Amino acid sequence: MKKLPFVKDKFSLYDNNDLKLLIKKTGFNIIETENMSEKIKSKSGELVERIYSVVKIKKL
Repeated sequence: MKKLPFVKDKFSLYDNNDLKLLIKKTGFNIIETENMSEKIKSKSGELVERIYSVVKIKKL
């Protein structure tokens, strides 16, 4: 996703540490973090790996 031309203007990308710091400020606590990846076909038909995290949070 970082390589897409519109991403830096319209999105904020966070790594797990940045996300942990951000969530800590909100009154929530991270219960579980699962790092995931999947291979998907891009619009150009190229197979690309999508890497992402799923975070389970709970209100303090």
